[in-house]
Amino acid sequence: MALGLPYECQITVTDKTSGESMSGTLWVKSQDYRWDYTAQGQVATMVKRGNDVYMQMPQQEGVPKTFDWIKYTIPPEATAEPETADVSSSMDTVESATNIQCAPAVFGDEKFATPGVVQDMAELISGMLNQTGGAFPTPEGD
Repeated sequence: MALGLPYECQITVTDKTSGESMSGTLWVKSQDYRWDYTAQGQVATMVKRGNDVYMQMPQQEGVPKTFDWIKYTIPPEATAEPETADVSSSMDTVESATNIQCAPAVFGDEKFATPGVVQDMAELISGMLNQTGGAFPTPEGD
């Protein structure tokens, strides 16, 4: 795909062992993308703009939701060109079938909008650490 030319892709990934699948639509423009997908009956959205990745997950029953998106910032060193590696041996062990169909599309930057309340993951973790005295509680409550 040529950089700068917008594309819309239909993607389906099926686990060969369980038969479970996830499918959705991916919109790509330059280095940005939006992926609306369904997995295990739940709809979710992921948006990448620049070095920021936003996740919008479905509301979980009984869990209060104070934000619409959670934001992760990709460290600049993580966006550097990776060293060339032979991944063919690891790809042989993937137990899924992937179907990707892409075509040029017409859409603007509004496709990558994240309306509503955005919670930064680093701030969320920092707040949790402050509340617990710098340690995460264990499942046993310790």
